[in-house]
Amino acid sequence: MLITLDLDGVLMKNPFSTAVFPIITKQLGERHGLSHKEVMTLIRKEVRVRAARRDYVAAYDWDDIVATVGHSLGFEGAIDVAELVRQNCTPEHIHSYPGVHETLARLKEAGHVLVALTNGFAKYQVPVLEGLGLMQYLSGIYTPEVTGFAKPEAEFFAAARRDFGFPHVHVGDTVAHDVWGAKQSGAVTVWLYHNLLEEIAGLPLMERTGHPKLLEVIAEVLARDLTADGYPDLTPQDCMPDYVMAEINDLVEVAQHVQESHQRGPAED
Repeated sequence: MLITLDLDGVLMKNPFSTAVFPIITKQLGERHGLSHKEVMTLIRKEVRVRAARRDYVAAYDWDDIVATVGHSLGFEGAIDVAELVRQNCTPEHIHSYPGVHETLARLKEAGHVLVALTNGFAKYQVPVLEGLGLMQYLSGIYTPEVTGFAKPEAEFFAAARRDFGFPHVHVGDTVAHDVWGAKQSGAVTVWLYHNLLEEIAGLPLMERTGHPKLLEVIAEVLARDLTADGYPDLTPQDCMPDYVMAEINDLVEVAQHVQESHQRGPAED
């Protein structure tokens, strides 16, 4: 079975928030005395502009985004974002989430094909994966600059399936990009949300999506989505996953259930 995995927020934390962006905003804001928050507002605005025109690939090209914002501020230097990532793949800035190594090892041992499917360009993601020892579990990594598509575009998910086939389970931490996008492509969807309400997370796996508060949680998360301008008509119901979990460990049970359902076929499911 093919299991595609988002990276940031699912398997690992990258160095952008604690190292890369603070370095960038200090350089870009110095000329006009702008704070980190003020420069980050400009960066986020540029991301929203690109997402609003549905240029999803460009919305994750951090080198070009930073260059665009820098030009608007009269910044005359050059910032190599990918190099900043490589320099800051250190223990204080990157980590894998609890249970990730054990879960991926169990899934791989069970014969599942594990593939990274991420909107982060390879030059930003591979150094972190290598630094955390996660590449050993992956059979491939699909990124926008290689495929020409990005989440939530259905074609991005289909690119992995063309190489590895069905059944296909996608795991991600965003309800729009990961859940809605994967649903449009025909994949089984798994939402990993570390802040899931205990009253939902405490339920058996198959009962969680039926909890009456889950739609409220999805609505709150959707409202905070940085790229929501690209899909203004999207509703929380559109983003309802097939499975929801608070910890990656539950993915072993999800995979087993999907595999058994696929083997039984629709008439017996």
